[in-house]
Amino acid sequence: MAPPPCASTSRTFDARRDDIIDLAEGIILLTACFVYIYVIVYILILGWLIEREGTKKEYFRLRDVELGRLPAGELIQEQSDGEESGLANDHGRG
Repeated sequence: MAPPPCASTSRTFDARRDDIIDLAEGIILLTACFVYIYVIVYILILGWLIEREGTKKEYFRLRDVELGRLPAGELIQEQSDGEESGLANDHGRG
């Protein structure tokens, strides 16, 4: 079989080059989509973990109160001490 003419060969190379460029563009777009999805999922998971950490701290505090390791009115007592001292100062002035 005889080799194809030069014009036909160059057209084949151009078509192959165009196919390779199209394939590379597709791979780049697909990679960009996966990176975009990964970033969104990462941000959502990070937000969920931060929210969960706050919930976990409250859960452990309530558990410690129920088990008797922590006084039940600890935070309330601290706040009421400050309010009582403020009230005492108001009564002392009046």
